[in-house]
Amino acid sequence: MKEKAKVNRETAVEELNRWLDAKRITGNKRKSNEDIEEELIDAIEEGYLILNDDFSFTQRLKFPIKGTTEILELKHAFRVKVGELNAKLRGVKVDDIVGRVQTYVAVLTDQPKGIIGALDTADYSIASSIATYFF
Repeated sequence: MKEKAKVNRETAVEELNRWLDAKRITGNKRKSNEDIEEELIDAIEEGYLILNDDFSFTQRLKFPIKGTTEILELKHAFRVKVGELNAKLRGVKVDDIVGRVQTYVAVLTDQPKGIIGALDTADYSIASSIATYFF
């Protein structure tokens, strides 16, 4: 059962489009990622994804990570430098898609890979959808 919307659909679509426009994502990349866009719109509607003024996203975790410190949310950077990605991708094989996506999410959120690996699949799905636009 889908949770009651905290943000109306029209506003959620506008928010995602603002982010995509700011990232200068156009045409084919948007068309080929329609399913991913739908997931992000749903996350915005449900209040799990918030677009910040600096175009970063704050992701409220559906299932917080419990540990020494509880992690309730992740902040996804709007831009990332290639050097940051390359440094973290060292040792990740080119054909290791899961490892590469996990690394992208770790770089975007400035979190260790172990934290990203501890995410529930529902939270990881949202995070990896954001990461898709950085490939």
